[in-house]
Amino acid sequence: SEYEVQRASNSGFTSGVVTTSAGTGTSLMLTGLAANSGFYVRVRARNSVGWSGWSLGAGFTTAPLAPSAPGTPSVARVSDVQHTVTGTVVASTARPVTRVELQQAVWDGSAWGAWATVSTVSGSWTANTARSVTVATVADAVYMWRWRVTNAAGAAEGSASATVRTTPAAPTGVAAEKGAGGEIV
Repeated sequence: SEYEVQRASNSGFTSGVVTTSAGTGTSLMLTGLAANSGFYVRVRARNSVGWSGWSLGAGFTTAPLAPSAPGTPSVARVSDVQHTVTGTVVASTARPVTRVELQQAVWDGSAWGAWATVSTVSGSWTANTARSVTVATVADAVYMWRWRVTNAAGAAEGSASATVRTTPAAPTGVAAEKGAGGEIV
């Protein structure tokens, strides 16, 4: 005539215990559960004689929330052909990060190119973590960088860095010639 569902935060059902009547239905939607957290459930039934014992418990983990967007990266010039991009991965237990990508866009003279991944770091972060990556650049170019983070629930891109213009390349193909009047041109 009635079912009860009990959930807890441990397999011994001694912590975070919540008991809910499912009425005569054979399923119950559990709501209000914390993201990326472990829970255990068990069920019992009642008839005219009384309540049964509790079933064996079954464990599950709720899905994580999509990660929070990382902050705007800072960029430091290392040399004419290298820059270090630094930023913080924003992570928490509910919003873990499992993949970090550094992406760059390059100005082609009239428009920004598509974002392209230039570095990838996999792992598992559940707390804010600083990341730095040194990337190769070319002379006389304009760049922007951003961080992209991913977990099982999705991805988030951070804001783009300030634009960075690299040093123009030294001129090449310059030759001196003797002019008609004997001067060097």
